[in-house]
Amino acid sequence: MKRKRQLNWNLLTWLVLVICSIICFISVTSFAAFPQRYKMPLLIGLVAIALIALVLTWASKKNSKVVPVINVLLSLCLAAVSIFVPSLEKKMDNIFVEAPQSDEMKINVYAFTNEYKEAHPDIMKASNQVVTSQNIADYANCSFITQNSVDVDGQAFAVAQLRNVLNVDSVWTIEKEDMWAALDAFYSGEGELLILNDVYVTTIQETDKYASFSEDTVVVYTIDKEISAEEEIPVVDKDITSVPFTVMVAGSDTRSRSLSQYGRTDVDIIMTVDPVNYQVLIVSIPRDAYIPNPSLGNGMDKLTHLGNAGIGNTMKGVANYFNVPIEHYVIVNFATFQIIVDAVGGIDIDNPYEFSAGHDAGYGYFPAGNIHLSGPEALVYVRERQNLPNGDYGRNEHQVIALKAIIDKLTSPSILTRYNDILNGLEGQFLTSMDPSDIYKLAGATLDHDGGWNVITYHLGGIGQYAQTASIPGRDLYVAALMETQMEFVVDQINKVLNSEVITQEEIPDADNTVYIPN
Repeated sequence: MKRKRQLNWNLLTWLVLVICSIICFISVTSFAAFPQRYKMPLLIGLVAIALIALVLTWASKKNSKVVPVINVLLSLCLAAVSIFVPSLEKKMDNIFVEAPQSDEMKINVYAFTNEYKEAHPDIMKASNQVVTSQNIADYANCSFITQNSVDVDGQAFAVAQLRNVLNVDSVWTIEKEDMWAALDAFYSGEGELLILNDVYVTTIQETDKYASFSEDTVVVYTIDKEISAEEEIPVVDKDITSVPFTVMVAGSDTRSRSLSQYGRTDVDIIMTVDPVNYQVLIVSIPRDAYIPNPSLGNGMDKLTHLGNAGIGNTMKGVANYFNVPIEHYVIVNFATFQIIVDAVGGIDIDNPYEFSAGHDAGYGYFPAGNIHLSGPEALVYVRERQNLPNGDYGRNEHQVIALKAIIDKLTSPSILTRYNDILNGLEGQFLTSMDPSDIYKLAGATLDHDGGWNVITYHLGGIGQYAQTASIPGRDLYVAALMETQMEFVVDQINKVLNSEVITQEEIPDADNTVYIPN
């Protein structure tokens, strides 16, 4: 009777180890952000493990239990890495929100709160709606105040929608020349309700007269108007790991976590990246910069208002005014900024001067010199302007300082120890026109480079004044006329970076001539 051939577990487990090593190598080196300089060391390491395991396998007895256990444990470790790396890549994909094919414009119907009506009985006595209702059907016999200077199509759409909702042949409207006249009519009791695009509320509340608008009113109905995706956003086909490019970094002033291509921008930065020489040029533009608005016939407007017509309009306006290409955009908002800072473990900055922010969040004092900021502290740092000696210009300076600190943190080798935490924290925090796979390749190229990135920063100043704006006519608003000397200087620096010329940090012209008027 023949004896059964005994299975050689030593050799079998070694073969499994070899297969797991091959799978691990393919999985890790296929990772978009994997530094290519580590490819050969990884291969040598895995081959060495396999060879050592082979020697142990042949040297051990067939009935040895130690070698199979070692082979199995090594195989499990390699299998875990093979599974973990694709999960990291999936998390990276979740960082970026894909630019939507369409977006929604929110047009609200406002009524005064019951508290406001009780406090202003003389103004409200002519109203047909004594008690504020949250049911739009209760307003069928009321008047709606509109304005015909901006967003006329949106207001007409809202009136048409209200006609359907209220099931009436016509809606009683009181048309005013501009938004300010409509607000005056609303507060004087001419009509019970105000139709207003949501994007203008922040601007309204920045005025002394209507600073309490959100407290005085309640939204009784919202009309969502779908708007097509931006046609003005350029389509750029270039390898960003080998060719310089520009990005419009826009910080939305919304405090919600939702990201949109539409809405005012409180942060406006031209970032020029040269992957050849590993240098980044950051130029911060005041949100009140007085530039032509392409969506309104190139009428002069505040830069922040260009975003109401979409990020494509902001890109086009900045590109035309500075005469430089703006190829991509990245949108973040204040609600996500502190998440980003916390995700990288906080940031270290060199604060140029001490100041108190005047906030009651517990992060009110910022001493001069080197300080570490957590997410909430950094958020206060980049938002404060009222208590700064140079107002909005000082805030621009702080935003550039914080952005440079984030870039320094993201491009440092120490970030590898927090990679998983960062990916978890940054999920859905960026809306961009850039291809995420290109960004990952750039990240891999960064890790391949020992010297780090040279980050050059400038923040533009201006001459503060009051003037009419194309988007909100009828009242002079605070604007900043940019200085020609500074514009010429930064445009020259941008073009140098785009041409892969190495630049160094310099003093921007007329830095002391910035004039800030408190507003």
